[in-house]
Amino acid sequence: MNLRAGILLGAMAPLLGCLEVEQKTTLLPDGSGKLEMSFAIRVDQPGMQNDSFEEFGDPDEMEKDVRGIVAWSQPVQEEKGGWKRFRITSYFEDINKVQFLQSQPGEDGRQKVEMSFKFTKGDKGFELTVRDLMSEEAASGLPAVGAEDEMGKAMQEMAKEMVKGMKVTMAASVPGKITESKGYGKTEGRTARVDVDGQLVADAIDGKEEAKKKLESYKGERRVAWAAHDLPEAEVAAFKKEMEAAKQAWPKLREEMKKQAVERKKNRAKNPDEEEGMPPMKKEDR
Repeated sequence: MNLRAGILLGAMAPLLGCLEVEQKTTLLPDGSGKLEMSFAIRVDQPGMQNDSFEEFGDPDEMEKDVRGIVAWSQPVQEEKGGWKRFRITSYFEDINKVQFLQSQPGEDGRQKVEMSFKFTKGDKGFELTVRDLMSEEAASGLPAVGAEDEMGKAMQEMAKEMVKGMKVTMAASVPGKITESKGYGKTEGRTARVDVDGQLVADAIDGKEEAKKKLESYKGERRVAWAAHDLPEAEVAAFKKEMEAAKQAWPKLREEMKKQAVERKKNRAKNPDEEEGMPPMKKEDR
C-alpha cells in the first residue's frame, strides 16, 4: 500500500469497520511541514490476515502517486490485541506542491488530483485549504437511507454491522491560533480535527439528520484561518532540525528499502505459495 492508497483508505473508512486511520498535517510559517499517517487493521478478522501492507516497504510504490514530498521516515510496525498498525511520516518544503494523484490515468491520459493543499496569505491573515476529492468518492459508497423493502433494510443492517469499531481522525496543525474553520468538527488552539466513528456512520445510514449533516460537512474541502503566526521559535527550529535530518537520511534509507523490496520480490517468485511477509521495519512491541 502506498501513501496515496492509505489516504484513500482513510476516506473509505466509513465502509470498513476493521480499520483505524489517523492523519495529521503540520504546517510551519514558511509553508514547510510534515504529514503523519497511521493505519491499523484487524488481522484476526476473516480475509485480513494476508494483507501485509508490503508496499509501505517499497519506496517506488510509496512515491508513485504522491508529489511534493522531499523525505520519508522509516515505517514503524506494531502488533497488539489482534491489530496490526503502521506509521509513517513524510516531509514537504512547500505544502502548495503536495498532491495525491489518482492511481490510473483518466480518459485524457492524465492522473486526477484527489487531494491537494493551498496555503495563502490575505488581508485578514492566513488560510490553509485541504481539497479532498477522495472523501466525495467515499461518501458516494455509503448505502442509501430510508430503504423500504426487505432487501434494502437488510443491506442497511449489514452496512451498520460493518462499520462497528471504525475510527478515523483527520487533523491539521497550523502555526497560529485558528480563528475560523470549515469542514472540521473541532478546533482547539492551532489544531483542527475531524473525528468519524462507526456510530456516526450508522446513524447516517439510519437516516438521522444530524449525523447526515455532520458527515456531509466533512466532504470535499476543509479550511482553517488564523490571524498571525504565533508558533514559538524553539518549535520552528526543532522541526527544521527534524526535517533536515530526515532529508539527509532519506537517500540511504531509500536505497536500503529498495534493495529489500527487490529481494522480497525475488523470494516470492521462487516460493509463489508462501504467504507474503512484512517488509523489514522498525518494530515497536507494546
